[in-house]
Amino acid sequence: MILAITLIKLKSPLNYFALASHYMKIMKQAKSNSCLSLKSTGFWTTFYTMTLWESTEVMKTFARSGSHLEAMKSSSKLAKEIRTLTLDSSTMMKWKEAKEKLRSSGKIIKY
Repeated sequence: MILAITLIKLKSPLNYFALASHYMKIMKQAKSNSCLSLKSTGFWTTFYTMTLWESTEVMKTFARSGSHLEAMKSSSKLAKEIRTLTLDSSTMMKWKEAKEKLRSSGKIIKY
């Protein structure tokens, strides 16, 4: 199984509304596309998601399609930084551990 952890740092608190719109559509897509578990947290301009997938292939199919793909296309307008990390795991992590791993080992995209 694959655990995916993502951090999105917005350019402005005003971008929250656009992010929230994308988020609702993406969560609906994830629930209908074999996502085994998902959770999110965040405040102001910093938001995290954590999802658990059956396989890397299932996760990549999700990420490269539908609402998630549309959100990725607009990420440079909304975010100043995105970090991602995928790990082999059969369970979700506690947020403290997930955030530490993301900070130390996550792939960073800056806009």
